[in-house]
Amino acid sequence: MKSVIQSIGYSVLAGLTAMTMASSASAANVSLNTSYEVGDYGSGDPYNYAGPRIDLTLNPDGSNWYFDLGVLKRNHDSGQTYSRTDLGASYRYRFANGWVQTGVKVRRDETLYNAASAGRLLNDQYGIDLNHILALGGNWGLWGDWSFSMTKETNESAKGGKLETMRSDGYGWEIEQGVRYYLSNFAHMTVSLYDTGVLQDKGEMWGTGGSRGSTQIRGYYSHRFANGLIIQPYVRIPVGYGHRDKWYESAADQESKTTRYALQMNYPITDAIRVNGEYYIEHSKYTPESKKDDGHSQYFRLGLNFIF
Repeated sequence: MKSVIQSIGYSVLAGLTAMTMASSASAANVSLNTSYEVGDYGSGDPYNYAGPRIDLTLNPDGSNWYFDLGVLKRNHDSGQTYSRTDLGASYRYRFANGWVQTGVKVRRDETLYNAASAGRLLNDQYGIDLNHILALGGNWGLWGDWSFSMTKETNESAKGGKLETMRSDGYGWEIEQGVRYYLSNFAHMTVSLYDTGVLQDKGEMWGTGGSRGSTQIRGYYSHRFANGLIIQPYVRIPVGYGHRDKWYESAADQESKTTRYALQMNYPITDAIRVNGEYYIEHSKYTPESKKDDGHSQYFRLGLNFIF
């Protein structure tokens, strides 16, 4: 409870700081989202986590440039911590029937293991993005999000009193392309095909381990009510089993499929402050060869969005 109260306090403090900054720098549009998130994999699971998250977007007035910063930290029940830092810059090309936005991004993921296992895992990503919304005529439109990245992974572990380091390279992608139908000025639905994967080298030969991939069909619905409340339920349904290669002898190749049912909400407290949240539950099913039990997880996030 203490950590939750502290994180809420940090969120409010960050929002007040952004308000002060925005008042003295009115030449930009600022969106700051401060939130607290919790992940639950089941009673007693050591990978259950909780922690704060901050997402900031800066758009200079009269400009098509967007600059993004994201920071989060998760404390696991096992004692290990996970943190992520995102930096991005993008430019939006506007057309009569929509827009296309291209950008670059840098991300660092860091996992610090607990005292018993020691060591850490670093993952640096350098990527490019392409997003778009285009009207097709009538009530139909195209929506898409394409991302490609190069990853540099460093795994440090203590074995026999010595620090061992293993490095690997990878190439990843996330591609989601959908068709959107506008039911009205206040509601729309989207159906998309999503594919993600990483080709990674953790062995003596390229591609011998660590690679993974999966494909999903995703469905979204968004509705804005007269009082400003926005609800966005969505679902992710796997297309077959996703695959994760083994990269050491004692491991087995894992094939799984995960289904997610989720709800997002966003409500205006004032013209400049909105409360938002997300909840989802996931069900994961593994093949017998994966040697892993089926399971489910839950995720909850609650935050405040400050707009200037």
